[in-house]
Amino acid sequence: SLGGNSKTAVVCTISSVLSNAEETRRTLQFAKDVKAVVNTARINERQDERATMQMYRAEVEDLKRQIEILHEQLATPQPSAQQIASARREYSEELGALRAQLHLKEERIRHLASCIIRGQGPQKRGVSALCDSPRQAKRQRTNASAEEMSLALSPRGSCMIGGKG
Repeated sequence: SLGGNSKTAVVCTISSVLSNAEETRRTLQFAKDVKAVVNTARINERQDERATMQMYRAEVEDLKRQIEILHEQLATPQPSAQQIASARREYSEELGALRAQLHLKEERIRHLASCIIRGQGPQKRGVSALCDSPRQAKRQRTNASAEEMSLALSPRGSCMIGGKG
């Protein structure tokens, strides 16, 4: 072994005979590699019983401090499962409302883009959502709220914007 906690000495023997040239070359390569290995040997110290006990006491004190910290963390009130479930429901409802708003705005953008492409200006009448048929537009007009500003196709195929028609 070339490593470890010891001083190392290596003796390499070579031959000057031509038939041993390849073996001699490999031996010299090995010697070169061994020369590059650096060991730091140090004397193993034996600790006396008093020093060992001191080290153990310090470790015990450190572990006691860690246990106290864990007890303090456990003593802080944690939310109950009901509180977590309630908060999760609230966030879920809010997320659903935001997704609905996003969908309405995306529909509005698509409809305005189609009005621009057709060269039609939006009219000042409308319903709460983009509709494919006059029947659907009528149904949506009855469900529209005053705050909504969305788009729909009128029965004549022109673009409309607005809340109630």
